[in-house]
Amino acid sequence: MSTFLNKSSHLILRVSARASLQIAAVFTTSLFFLFAPWLGFTQSVFVQQNSSDSKVVLEPVANVDAFGDALVPGARLQFGTKRFRPPANVAQVILAPNEGTVVSLCDYLIAWDATTGKERWRVPKMEIHTGTSYGNRPLVFAENGNSFFTIAMNGDVVEWGTETPNPKKRFTVARSNLKSGRASEVASIDMVGNGENFAIGNTDGVTVTDAAGYVVFRIDNGEPNAFPPPRPNEMGRDRLDFHGGYTLVRYAPDKQQLACVFSEAPTEVRLLNAKDGTELSRILLSDRAVRIDHSPDGNQLVVTERDSAVRLYDIRSGKPIWSYIANLKNPYENYTSDVVFSPDGSKVVAGATDNHLYVLDAKNGSEIGQLADSKLLAIGAADERQVRVSVWEVAMATEVCHWERGLGKDPHSNIEALAFSSDGRRLAAAVFRQSNAYLWDMQSKEQIAVLKHPQIYGLDFDASGETLVTVGWDSHLREWNAETGELDGDLDCKQERADLRMYAVSCSAAGDFVATAHMNATIKIWNRTDMSLRSEIKVGESFVYGALAFSKDGLWLASGSTSGKISIWDPFTGEKALEVGKHESNAYTVCFGSDLRTLISGGDDGMGFQWDLRRGIGERPLEPDALWEVLRSGSATDAFGVVQALSAKPEVAVDLIARKLNPVLTLADPIGVPDRASLYKKLIGKNDEIEYAIAARRAVTALAQTEGAQARNLLQAFADRGLDDPIGRLAHAAIWGKQKH
Repeated sequence: MSTFLNKSSHLILRVSARASLQIAAVFTTSLFFLFAPWLGFTQSVFVQQNSSDSKVVLEPVANVDAFGDALVPGARLQFGTKRFRPPANVAQVILAPNEGTVVSLCDYLIAWDATTGKERWRVPKMEIHTGTSYGNRPLVFAENGNSFFTIAMNGDVVEWGTETPNPKKRFTVARSNLKSGRASEVASIDMVGNGENFAIGNTDGVTVTDAAGYVVFRIDNGEPNAFPPPRPNEMGRDRLDFHGGYTLVRYAPDKQQLACVFSEAPTEVRLLNAKDGTELSRILLSDRAVRIDHSPDGNQLVVTERDSAVRLYDIRSGKPIWSYIANLKNPYENYTSDVVFSPDGSKVVAGATDNHLYVLDAKNGSEIGQLADSKLLAIGAADERQVRVSVWEVAMATEVCHWERGLGKDPHSNIEALAFSSDGRRLAAAVFRQSNAYLWDMQSKEQIAVLKHPQIYGLDFDASGETLVTVGWDSHLREWNAETGELDGDLDCKQERADLRMYAVSCSAAGDFVATAHMNATIKIWNRTDMSLRSEIKVGESFVYGALAFSKDGLWLASGSTSGKISIWDPFTGEKALEVGKHESNAYTVCFGSDLRTLISGGDDGMGFQWDLRRGIGERPLEPDALWEVLRSGSATDAFGVVQALSAKPEVAVDLIARKLNPVLTLADPIGVPDRASLYKKLIGKNDEIEYAIAARRAVTALAQTEGAQARNLLQAFADRGLDDPIGRLAHAAIWGKQKH
């Protein structure tokens, strides 16, 4: 987002601390909006100038943020949101089986609404261990999802409700080795059903109890307070051992077996009969176990081990099935941590110290993808001597690389556009007045190439990240190899009597379209396969900078214009779907959120807005087949409304979309070929394996933002059909966005 300062206007404001009102100001514009702190955060001051009776008017200001949540007392404005935002680093997080609640543990124990992210309640963490260590798992949900349980360091087992903080102490596990005053005790807990039996692991060992806390069996931990010997090739103590002895416990899905890791033998997993504690078998590991999880069918066990590994073992034989070593390069410490199976057992997801979630194929351990918080921020700027690009590591607030170049012949040279490739390996920058794009490798921090493009203004990487697309005022669209910087294609878009100078370009996530924004107030949609022109959108107003962006799934397009208007379009048909809102002057940038609920824009008025794309949609009759007809043939506006309505009704959306798209093998696209329209209509009416492409696109968008496990599982099932399948390709883009295909 760009911010611009108008140097021709300024304001000086001083407010006295006395009870009387004193304002000193220098005005160069007619109206200013000023907050008055002495009146409290619910008042604002309007100072009107250029009139004979200048006056101060007090009006109320809403004391809530953009989501309607209350501001901190005394605050006038809030940047960011408190939803899903704990006040400190999170040590443990669990999701309810019914997916309605998330519970996090940091300095506070907090229950969150899983759909909205709003905090329901919080309490101080009390005596629950939150340090980084082996054997720690202090939270577990009941199967009904209506309550969860915690285990404290002193052995207290407490039940909590998800709606209100009503702790109910169930019982206390008797301790034999707990040292008085020890503040770092580690504990883990797991349970059967809704609290019929509990397995408690701590320094002493494992204790299994019934619902009232009566001991069913206990297995000691040998030398519970003795530290294990140093790991091979380790100079000093392993910091995950700093909190002493532990026992990690996890029930198998059928609750007939209990997997345990004891600190006296940290490189093995013992499998116990859950009823009487009889040892059934042992699994020998390659390194110390950090966390464990069972496959949904109970036949396999996945373990994160201290050598930055994720390994899968067969429970019956105890033999390893596959091993994945994460490439972790933190100079201080590296390890993989928590690990879980997906509900359908097809994937394994593991966290690591590089703040990534590694998504692995459960069959062979191959990496499917990574989920990361944003790590790098690229900033382009210019001063009186040079243009610069600086890349920062966000979490550490440190600059990782810096590039600068002289202004050249034009003192007004500046960075007009920046783009990362989908995998983060490449960074590109456009310098309009130098007619160059610059391409860097982010691993080596070296420049790959200087790309010559006269009057370049915009650029974007394609869906695969293998191609960089550039556009400019020369009315050319060029394609470059992102590995070598070599020119792969050049499309001349010049037309007589049309100013087709280009400001911006955006590539869709499904790899099917490229959109370009032109000086003559049009957006052109190009077919990515052969760069033929698919459609032209007459915006009616021109562009400045890069106010053009596809949604994450590539199925909708946002634009901003010189008047400040923000609009959403259906790129498949070229129709306007929604008039979002308006800046007071030029709109400079637009960006969708992670789904179709929100849009971000920035403008020359110095404002940045987060727009609610669901507002005004209203309730719609949910007769499924009628909704499907709107997705097939309705206007972009009506279809956009149906997409939003379906996403708010998971049971309707999942049933309808599964029924309509499961049989589909071929997508028909009659746009641009009217002679085939009647043929397509006949075929679709008789054959469930054929569907209109526009209906499938809109349906996948609705499914991608529908809450709940059923919607996610159906979308994943579509994606698993592969990139050669038309539905699979759309679903893949909806899940991953611009990932390598």
